[in-house]
Amino acid sequence: MVGGSKQSWALALDRTREVAAGRVAAVWTFVLG
Repeated sequence: MVGGSKQSWALALDRTREVAAGRVAAVWTFVLG
């Protein structure tokens, strides 16, 4: 089940990266706005 665990980690990492990107975009919008 290592493959399944690895896939789960990949999904979690993608989600975290997506949230982080959105947060950074919001901060930049606030700073530049």
